[in-house]
Amino acid sequence: MIFINDFVRESMKIFIINLKRSLERKKLMQKQIERFFENYPNLKDEINFEFFEAIDAKIKENMEKFASYFPKFRSLAFCGRGGGCGILDTELACFASHLSLWQKCVELNEAILILEDDFYFEGGGGTSPNFLTF
Repeated sequence: MIFINDFVRESMKIFIINLKRSLERKKLMQKQIERFFENYPNLKDEINFEFFEAIDAKIKENMEKFASYFPKFRSLAFCGRGGGCGILDTELACFASHLSLWQKCVELNEAILILEDDFYFEGGGGTSPNFLTF
């Protein structure tokens, strides 16, 4: 759990990483954002949620775009969840999605908040939100 007030600044962009094929997750996030602004209407002009199309490991062209980063990243990887050492293509794609947004942050020359599509807001009402849960 993190306190959103520790991260969100006035007029801050919040990017939500979402796979294009994960339509249900995107719908759930859109509903959450609607409820968020119902609870905090004063923040509607200050916080900008934007969906970012995640790099999909199932699409070869996506993975090729970031291939030059992967050898070094793979060599630094700890033993993975699958029992063996190394890193899965899905984990590399997740890294590539975050990397793309870090590059966007530099391009914008401003702070951004990067979230994945599995968070939810907790707390309710008032003038500012309490915290996010992942």
